[in-house]
Amino acid sequence: MINNVAIIASQLSDFRFTIAERDILLRFLVFSSRMTAWLLGQKNASITAIERWQILMRQLALTAKLLRTGRFVQQFNIAAKALRRKHQDYFLAYLTIIRQLLMAVYLTCDNATILNSIGFVP
Repeated sequence: MINNVAIIASQLSDFRFTIAERDILLRFLVFSSRMTAWLLGQKNASITAIERWQILMRQLALTAKLLRTGRFVQQFNIAAKALRRKHQDYFLAYLTIIRQLLMAVYLTCDNATILNSIGFVP
């Protein structure tokens, strides 16, 4: 029994998430908790059971938002690299650069609301 636990623990320590996989897992957990809260509301469950799932949903969404902190810098760097690179199709290159810049602006605005989200600034 102890040998099996040691094998499982060693396999779990080798298991690592990439950033994209972690974000997908968090998004899945947020949406599944949202759906569970909605289903409980449809089945006339107690208010405390529904509130528990809504609190979990809010905390997971806040966790995902905190993990996105600082990613706008990465998007600006990707846009700068795409701007310096030689391209065969200039239209596609401009679309790529514009996409990265718009994502960076979105993440910058998202980071501006973090202090409000954690309750530091009303």
